[in-house]
Amino acid sequence: MTYGRDGNVVALDGADLKIEAGEFVAIEGESGSGKSTLLSLIGLLEKPTSGTYRLRGRAADSVPSSGLSALRSDNFSYIFQGFHLLERRTVLDNVALPLLYRGLSPEEARARAADALQRVDMESFANTQGNVLSGGQRQRVAIARALASKAPILVADEPTGNLDSANTENVVQALEEVNASGTTIVLVTHSADVASRAHRRVRVSDGKITDDTPMVSPEGVGRSALRTPPGHASQVRPSAAARDILENLLSRPSRLVGFLAAVAVAVGLVVATLGLSYAASSQVSTLFDAVASKEVTITQAIDEETLPPTAQTLDRLRGLNGVEAVADAVEYVALVQSGDGREAVQTPWIHARGEVVEAGRLTLVAGSSWSGELGPDEVLVGEALAERLNIAAVGASPTIVVNGVPHVVVGVFSKSPRQAEWIGAVLTAPEPLPPLTTGVDDTLITTRVGAAQQVAREAPLVMNPFAPESVKVASPPDPSGMRNSIEASVASSMLVVTIVALVGTILSVALASLASAAERRVEFGLRRALGAKSRHIASMLAVESALTGVVGAILGLAGGLVAVLAVTLANRWTPIFDIRLAGLAIIVGVIVSVFGSLAGAIRAIRIQPNSALRPLQ
Repeated sequence: MTYGRDGNVVALDGADLKIEAGEFVAIEGESGSGKSTLLSLIGLLEKPTSGTYRLRGRAADSVPSSGLSALRSDNFSYIFQGFHLLERRTVLDNVALPLLYRGLSPEEARARAADALQRVDMESFANTQGNVLSGGQRQRVAIARALASKAPILVADEPTGNLDSANTENVVQALEEVNASGTTIVLVTHSADVASRAHRRVRVSDGKITDDTPMVSPEGVGRSALRTPPGHASQVRPSAAARDILENLLSRPSRLVGFLAAVAVAVGLVVATLGLSYAASSQVSTLFDAVASKEVTITQAIDEETLPPTAQTLDRLRGLNGVEAVADAVEYVALVQSGDGREAVQTPWIHARGEVVEAGRLTLVAGSSWSGELGPDEVLVGEALAERLNIAAVGASPTIVVNGVPHVVVGVFSKSPRQAEWIGAVLTAPEPLPPLTTGVDDTLITTRVGAAQQVAREAPLVMNPFAPESVKVASPPDPSGMRNSIEASVASSMLVVTIVALVGTILSVALASLASAAERRVEFGLRRALGAKSRHIASMLAVESALTGVVGAILGLAGGLVAVLAVTLANRWTPIFDIRLAGLAIIVGVIVSVFGSLAGAIRAIRIQPNSALRPLQ
């Protein structure tokens, strides 16, 4: 038996050993001699790299890894030096664990486990969690677990290594009683006193068997050959699996809460964004129906010969019958930097004059310094740009730098239904003009209801009396086209936010599941040693994830509905909820949980008992 990437570490070399049914064999040797490796091979926790191993006449070394679980379940029980109890499960659950993988009902398994606990005088601790037991109590629970399986062969690695003399004597007596009932016992020990109680002593040194004494009491040989443990190898009843999964989830409340919170946040965000998208779309439609007939937009090309309209031109437009507000805007591109020295960002730069808030239908969320018109060193900033620049309190008169020139932020606006793209722009006064002399000028006019068409006919003559045909007028704007554009923009933005949140949540759940798999490594190795197959571990984790996803989805659905209701009521919108979101929430919760846990599940099913439990602790 060799280890290492190149097989250069020899653990066993030419070990030849035959153990008859009913024997009580003690394997002795110094640390590193190879005795624990020999015990691992005997217990089918490892496969030999060379040589043969026959178990009850069957070539066990040729059995594929997928078939070893059933062989272990049919033939072996284990007592580990390190106990390997499920720390947050009850003593009764720990003792019944090997019976879970024999296909016994939960009731029968618990009855057999209770009987085994009585045999080691631990019945009063049946409902105690494993993590509060003393070392001696844990060892007795480990012995009870081996007794409950009724396997014909019991392997033990230093079962008395952590015990005082009184508890050591109790353990040895229990092993003698088990052997007297026909169970074959193979144990590793450093204690000569313990080894002397065995019927046969095998010494291992430097990977070789150097001494093998004959049996002292051969009467029991062969009695265990015909015994078969109750149930069927590596089979699990759905009812037993369901109870085991539920106990697993409830045994780690902090981890469960973390997973539920992650799923609930993702689902809540999906429900909230989709619900708000429906409500916002309805609100956009309502607003357009109310104001579309009041907007006139005049567009003209700006070049070296044609300049943006002057203040006098805007005054003449303002004097037309039916006009309520007029503003002019020319878009350029600027580098904008916050006052705290953050890296400059490139953003649309709007040169605005006139009643830009009223005509552009800007919604100021902060603007205590706003006087109604931009001064030469003042700016209005869209909310999206404000977030990029980390602009918080406008009342403190924050300063930003636009193309190298400092400006005071006098207002931040959250939306502009008429000029939706301004949400990420900076608005300044029109002087001085930038070096760029070409561009597009938009003159925004808001009229009283019914006056839009008349203003649209008169405005080009005011703008350019010599060539009014060069001026493009939109009046009224096509409400359906612009409405659809804004609704699509809102929907796509929310979709992007939702997708990013879902991906982030799946990644966080994946990291948590990987950490959980590492934390539960010994548990998975123990379950594999006691008869669990890879599919049992995979299905257990899949159901755990699905249950977490469903519960988290319900919590997220409730949170998302509360968020939608709060936002819509705060904005005096009509709350709209599509019942299909409930089903979508459950689906999203399960997908997030299952896909997020996939990495941990893959890692878990690859865990083998020899790697998780080496040495047999």
